[in-house]
Amino acid sequence: MGDDSESDIADEGADSALMTTTVVLALPDAHQRAALADAVAARPDLQLVGEAGTGRDALERITAMVPDVALIDVRLPDPDGMDVCAQVSESLPAVRLLLTAPTDDDTDGGFHAGAIGCVVLEADLADRVVDALRRVGWGEALPSRRWAQQALAELEALSTETAGPVPPPSLTEDEQEVLAGLAGGSAPEEIAGRRRVPVRHVNLQAASAIAKLRRYRRDRHRGDGAGQVGQPS
Repeated sequence: MGDDSESDIADEGADSALMTTTVVLALPDAHQRAALADAVAARPDLQLVGEAGTGRDALERITAMVPDVALIDVRLPDPDGMDVCAQVSESLPAVRLLLTAPTDDDTDGGFHAGAIGCVVLEADLADRVVDALRRVGWGEALPSRRWAQQALAELEALSTETAGPVPPPSLTEDEQEVLAGLAGGSAPEEIAGRRRVPVRHVNLQAASAIAKLRRYRRDRHRGDGAGQVGQPS
């Protein structure tokens, strides 16, 4: 599986050669932040445009730089990383948000906060974070099993609601199968192997499904707001 992942990244070399992903790193641990900054600086397709050690600084850097990807640690103080994620998702939806946390349990709220992927703080953190930053920068999603389960539960709930002015998201067969596989505990590499497609394809299908769900949320929220306020802009 590792070889498939490596070849999958290599296949993207030509497409990404001219693309640089800008990154903001927001972690409370100065040593981890410095190590990741060095790892990012060593990659020609990644450009570090800001660092932060608190939630307030993270919001300032992300707002000022509007990076392609922001790496946000859930343990950030003042406010915490999940709150930062939610605020950025609301105000700057084009910024792709990647969460880091000590355990999977700590990322539970990340899906609803607007993150597109998560990385658990384990050994070889720098290598895994760099790989995740590149993939998210290319438009892929790296959801946890719980996030996929939450997405499926939300879609199931929407399917039973009375039709409203904003139609619920309609997933393709590929998107449904990928979310179901992730929710069932399969790694993207396993899903790709079963379906005989690149890992990138699996991650892109996950990203597309999540984007449809979040677009529906935004459109519905705007519609509800317009109906309630009823004031000229």
